[in-house]
Amino acid sequence: MKVVFKKTVAGNGFRFRKGAEVELPSDRAMEFLNAGFCDAVAEPPKKRAKKTVSKPKSKGEKVMAYSVVTPAASEPITLTEAKNFLRVDGSDDDALIGALISAAREMCEQYTRRILVTTTIDEYFDGFPNYKNAVSKDIIYLSRGPVQSITSLKYVDEIGSEETVASSYYVSDTISEPARIASTAGWFATNGIINQVIARYVVGTAVDSIPTPLKQGMLLIISDLYDKRDDRVRKLPTASEYLFNPFRIFTF
Repeated sequence: MKVVFKKTVAGNGFRFRKGAEVELPSDRAMEFLNAGFCDAVAEPPKKRAKKTVSKPKSKGEKVMAYSVVTPAASEPITLTEAKNFLRVDGSDDDALIGALISAAREMCEQYTRRILVTTTIDEYFDGFPNYKNAVSKDIIYLSRGPVQSITSLKYVDEIGSEETVASSYYVSDTISEPARIASTAGWFATNGIINQVIARYVVGTAVDSIPTPLKQGMLLIISDLYDKRDDRVRKLPTASEYLFNPFRIFTF
């Protein structure tokens, strides 16, 4: 407790002069107050700390979505493979197992951000890159992989017309994950609407080139969905997560 002394007070091991403001333990301060030696100092009310809501930093092309142009020709796991794993001999559940194969593939693709079987997609960005980092300021990061090739790069110009960027104006890196498209001389002005930059690319692999851990993880999902058909909160089987984790693609 903070007090201000009205008169000089001295005692065994202490001396407080008139007018001195001193912070004392509460019990000690009460002794002096009751004796009339001092008055309590009113402390100003504490200001409430303002809550700061951090806004997401805009990085130009960061907002993205994609649509399928040419879908995969087949699922990554055949009906026979799934039935062998499930030890199912009859054909009564063929339609169900086929649906579970598709569901497992979609769960794997969402978790890893990969497209498993060769597919052509359009990925949309809200603008060209605007990074502060001078090294990566002109780089577009593609969210899905593994990328085989870049088909085209288009944008909506300032008057609303869709233009194709000549391939001589950029270089592509399909080895890295995530794959990258880098400008050789800076990007172009757009008209400021959403989905104004469109990258079309071929992503995925042949079925026989899909990594074995990904296929094994999907088989475990199929087994889990087949055996447990009740309505409940679901998550990936732990073993599937361990199998998928080394193949996840991250963009920042």
